[in-house]
Amino acid sequence: MATIQTDRSGSWGDTATWVDGVVPGRGDIVTINTDHDVTISGERECASLSADGTTVFDTGGHLILRGGLTVAADAELATANSGEVNVDICPTVAGMTLQLGGKKTFDSLSIHGAPGGSGDSLVVIVLGGEIGINRKLRLYQCYTGSNHAEDKVTFDIAGRAVMFGGQLKRTVIASGALHAYGTKDEAGNTGVDFRLGRRRPMHRMARGCMVGTGLVRN
Repeated sequence: MATIQTDRSGSWGDTATWVDGVVPGRGDIVTINTDHDVTISGERECASLSADGTTVFDTGGHLILRGGLTVAADAELATANSGEVNVDICPTVAGMTLQLGGKKTFDSLSIHGAPGGSGDSLVVIVLGGEIGINRKLRLYQCYTGSNHAEDKVTFDIAGRAVMFGGQLKRTVIASGALHAYGTKDEAGNTGVDFRLGRRRPMHRMARGCMVGTGLVRN
C-alpha cells in the first residue's frame, strides 16, 4: 500500500500525472490535488480517494474503491465524451466513509457494507451538501447519517434507488424516492420494507427520517 498524489493534470493511467511516476493501484491511498484534473478511462481501482481537484469520467470510466471517498466542496465529479460518473465503494474494513462537500451528482453509485459487517459497517455522511443520483443508487448493509444532529444525508434522486439492510438515520429525500428492504429505522427498530419519499409509503416510513422539509413520523 502506498500514498500517491497527483503532480499535474492528466490521465489516471499516465505515469506523468502522479508524483514519482507511480500509477495508483488497488491498495493505494490516492489524492487528487487542488487545480488538477484527472481523467478516468475504463475501470480503475484504489483503496481510497480524496479529491480536492476534478475527477473526470470519460467514456466507460468506472472507479472502484476498497475504502472511502472524500470530495471537497470546491472539487468536481465531471464527465467527458458522454461518460458517466460510475463509482462502486466496496470497503474491506468497517467504518469507511463517503464524505461530500456541496452537491455531488453520480450517474451510478453502489456502496457495499464491509464483509460480515452489521448495519453500521459503513457510514455515509454528506457535509454541507447532498448526493444527486441520475440513474441508479444501490446501498447494501450501510448506515446513512451521523450521531451529530447537524449532519444529515440528503438525496436528490432522479433514477432508481434501493437500500438493503443497514440503517437510515437523519436522511433527507429532496426529490424522488428511496426503496428500503429490511432496513432499520431511526430508532433502530428491525426494518420492514418502506418507501421513503414524497409519496405515501409502501408499508411505513422510517422514524425520524426527513422527506423534503418535513419530519416523518408514524
